[in-house]
Amino acid sequence: MPLELFLYSKAACEPCQHAEVLLASLASRHQCVCHVIKIDGDAELLHRYGARVPVLEHRHRIISESGVVRAEVEGWLNQHSKQLPCR
Repeated sequence: MPLELFLYSKAACEPCQHAEVLLASLASRHQCVCHVIKIDGDAELLHRYGARVPVLEHRHRIISESGVVRAEVEGWLNQHSKQLPCR
């Protein structure tokens, strides 16, 4: 089963767009799926994440916020993908 990541993002957010592109390229090399959640129309998510987007989470734990750094995320993926069972 692949790792499921959730990227909380806004429509007019350049760092969010950068994070989406970065995660798409990392997902192709790692055993993960990234769900992009646009928070623009959701008052609860805007309150929770608004000033900190992009926010990347796995199982409700924040991996990265206020900008997604390739080395940080790739290091996290390398560490956690080793815990996945072999197919």
